Amino acid sequence: MDVREILSLVRAWLVVIVATVALSAGAAFIVSSRSTPTYEAETTLLVGPPLTSAMIAYTDLLIAQTLAQTYTEVATSRPVLAAAATAANVEGGADTLVDTVTARTPPSSTFVIITAQASTAEQAAAIANAVAAELLKQAPPADALGNSDNAYTQSLADNAAAITTAETELSTLQAVASPSPTQAARISALQQQLASLRAERATLLNTVPPQQSNLLSVIEPAVPPKQAIGPRTLVNVALGAAIGLMVALAIIVVVENLGRVPRGEAAGEPAARRDQASPVP
Repeated sequence: MDVREILSLVRAWLVVIVATVALSAGAAFIVSSRSTPTYEAETTLLVGPPLTSAMIAYTDLLIAQTLAQTYTEVATSRPVLAAAATAANVEGGADTLVDTVTARTPPSSTFVIITAQASTAEQAAAIANAVAAELLKQAPPADALGNSDNAYTQSLADNAAAITTAETELSTLQAVASPSPTQAARISALQQQLASLRAERATLLNTVPPQQSNLLSVIEPAVPPKQAIGPRTLVNVALGAAIGLMVALAIIVVVENLGRVPRGEAAGEPAARRDQASPVP
């Protein structure tokens, strides 16, 4: 079949093609227009030391990454979802949120991202924040760091002050041109003391209060989204039109092929039998 035949075929069936495509696209538009909109909101939490911490140990981050995966699983557990559904006034309780709430942790990250979907923007944000609030209850409160963090900070301060004092005294004694035996002994003692203090400081810097690894805080609460994520009317209409076009082409192929079959063959009569039955001139 050449180009002219194809164009002739399209002109002959143009009405059918246009009608089928229009009907399919129109049906997709009507279904999409009547579908309930879906809104999506996200709440982001941070596992581990807060970003305001003066010092964050590498080991603490590694522990926090592992805990983030655990909190991701806990976020979608039925007890957490049930409590969140009650707080957000969601009908159906945990059974409803099981299909509309997800939690994920980006690779090599300490973030937990809670995503909630609902029929209204306000409800989607409320559900995401409610799940985050319930998840926070599973972690130790931020003030649990309190005493241990204060003691850790005080130890660092005391160590720094002791090092400064020892270095000052050592510098003074070393400036003496001819130190006495007592001064020489003091210099030796101060050098040993500084070595011990510096070793102690290195140990303190590599030691972070264990509570920091398990802290959980909200970095970005969910807000009502401005636009719905579904239904995607334009996409659905385009798909409907494509389906309509394929249906129209299928109809054309079937009808045209049937039209080219001889009447006897279309009725199921073999060509050889027709030849035998035809009269001899």
